Amino acid sequence: PRFEGRRGALASYARGSGRASEGSWRRADGARLTLHANLDAEAATAVLPAVAPLHAYPRAPGADRLEPWSVAWYLESHDD
Repeated sequence: PRFEGRRGALASYARGSGRASEGSWRRADGARLTLHANLDAEAATAVLPAVAPLHAYPRAPGADRLEPWSVAWYLESHDD
């Protein structure tokens, strides 16, 4: 429901180092939902949001570093 009426222009995708990538979506309330994923057997560098992850597997990433085979979801309010 928080994406209801939103258009694709409010989404973005970017490739990072190695097989890392990022996708983000702007919600109707102005917050941004972001997914960072590293689909490689080696760690990758990434520019991560300044907020704590909403969910991460297998654990929360370190500063600007995604572990191998990891994902992290972030939710940033429009005030962040």
